[in-house]
Amino acid sequence: PLFAAPESSLEGNADVRSDIYSLGVTAYYMLTGKPIFDEDNPLKVIFAHANKTPVIEESENISPRMKEIILKCLQKNPDERFQTVDEFKMALTSCESGNPWNEEKAKLWWEDKINITSVNLEGTQDHSNMETQIVKAAD
Repeated sequence: PLFAAPESSLEGNADVRSDIYSLGVTAYYMLTGKPIFDEDNPLKVIFAHANKTPVIEESENISPRMKEIILKCLQKNPDERFQTVDEFKMALTSCESGNPWNEEKAKLWWEDKINITSVNLEGTQDHSNMETQIVKAAD
């Protein structure tokens, strides 16, 4: 239920606007690393999606335009969201990136998030010889 639109959880009436809500939740998660509603059990998450107003903290490194787009996706009333994926796409393409992503930034991001301490593939398809230890880096 972390990514479910209120109407799909409560009424079972889902359409493309429900998917757009879920895309907004996903975008928030991708940009912040945390769910929009971080509750301690699934029923509280469903309740939060149906009743709580999502807030994007000023401390989050998200442009004002992207915040506006995400919050429009997260409207409780489906009629107040983007009505089509094309409309959502047009809004995203109008959003200027303040921090362009490139291969070097991606590498640094992954190094910060995951520390791969050893990998031994030795050119074989036999995964029994592969030693991989992945340690999640401390935040």
